[in-house]
Amino acid sequence: MTVEQTAKEDRRRVGHLTVTDKHPRRIANVLIVDDDVDSAIAVQKIFAQMRCNIDFALDVHDARHKIGSGKADLIVLDWMLDPRIHADQVIEGAVRRMRKFAATHAHRPPANIVTFSSRSDSQIHFEPNPFFVHVDHWRKPMQYPELWRRTLRLMNLMSF
Repeated sequence: MTVEQTAKEDRRRVGHLTVTDKHPRRIANVLIVDDDVDSAIAVQKIFAQMRCNIDFALDVHDARHKIGSGKADLIVLDWMLDPRIHADQVIEGAVRRMRKFAATHAHRPPANIVTFSSRSDSQIHFEPNPFFVHVDHWRKPMQYPELWRRTLRLMNLMSF
C-alpha cells in the first residue's frame, strides 16, 4: 500500500477531517523526541503522511542538541525522557543555548511544542520563553484515530 493509499484509508477511518491546505506553502520540520521508539514511530507515521520533514531525538543528549539548533517548526516532546529529567529541563537547556546564539535564532518564529505523556494537562508546567510555545499536551496512550485527529487539528492551526 502506498503512502497516498494509506492516508486515504486513515481519513476514511477517522471521518471527514483532512488537511485544509492541499498544497502547503512550506513543509513543516517536525522533531519527535521520545525515548520509546514505538511511540516515536507511531507519531512519525502520521506526520510522514502529511509530508513533513521529520527528525528524531531518542535520548536527552540528542534532544538538547536538536532542540537547541532551532531548526524545528514543531516539536513533539515526551515529558519523561529519563527518570531524572523532564521535558521542561531539556527545554531550559535549549533556551540557554539559544540565548547564547540569539542572533542566529532572532529571525525564526518560536517553535511550537506538543508535550506527550501519561500525565494530565494540569501536571505539565512549561515556562514561557521567546523560542518555544507550548501549544498542546497529548496524553499517552492515545489511539491512532485520536492521534490522527489531534495532529490534523494542530497542522491546520499552524497553517502548514
